[in-house]
Amino acid sequence: MHFLEKPITLFFVFILKVYLRFFGRNAILCFHSISNRGMTKFKFEILIRTLKSIGYDFPVPNDIDKLSRKGNIIVSFDDGYADNLKVTDDVLHPLGIKPIIFVVTQLLKGNIKEKSNYGLKNIKAFSFEDALNFKDKIHFGFHTDLHVDLYEFNTKSGDLSSLIQGDAEFELLLNSGEKKFFAYPFGYLPCDKDEFVNLLLDLGYSHAFTTKWGKVNLDTPFYINRVVIGDNDSLLRGLLKISGLLDIYSKFKWSSKKYG
Repeated sequence: MHFLEKPITLFFVFILKVYLRFFGRNAILCFHSISNRGMTKFKFEILIRTLKSIGYDFPVPNDIDKLSRKGNIIVSFDDGYADNLKVTDDVLHPLGIKPIIFVVTQLLKGNIKEKSNYGLKNIKAFSFEDALNFKDKIHFGFHTDLHVDLYEFNTKSGDLSSLIQGDAEFELLLNSGEKKFFAYPFGYLPCDKDEFVNLLLDLGYSHAFTTKWGKVNLDTPFYINRVVIGDNDSLLRGLLKISGLLDIYSKFKWSSKKYG
């Protein structure tokens, strides 16, 4: 029996839908691959359609300030897997939803062969050429050049030149004059956060996104919370995460000093 057919699950989903309709907070959702090796397309579509049925709006990412008003959600993906483009075409675009995809530039160039060495899934990525056909449907953001752990990032080392080169490639090909968004790989924040934020400001970024669950905190634009929806999350668990009822659990999950 599929999880959607279990009466007890349907009952709790109904309760959560009522709760979210009246008390739901805004959220920025974070996904990775939407495939049989990630979150399935079926589960993804059910979650998105459920949120639409509750009454959530999905503003374009460039209108991120609308998240200061109740009833709004933005969808984001990390890394740049090819299935992200397909699910945009098949599910999100027909529903009028424009997601953010945070790209790893060397992954898009095909220069990362052993993806697991960089904390990436061994799943086909799209290319810069593929992405160019989706600039009207997707707001692209930057996720570093090599999906690097920024915790010990040093602006006085080769780390800086590599990051700036990746940003330049991203800017040239994928930024269309929209707000520049950055996402921290693994959700790890640099030790010297102020110095890194100054770098992002110099490069023209307006917002940076973490993987810490929580309400949308636009008052700290370079440490914006996202709700990470895992590959194996059911509809019920996804709604629980979005509702905020699992935030206490997330405080333990993201308690490492690397998450800030």
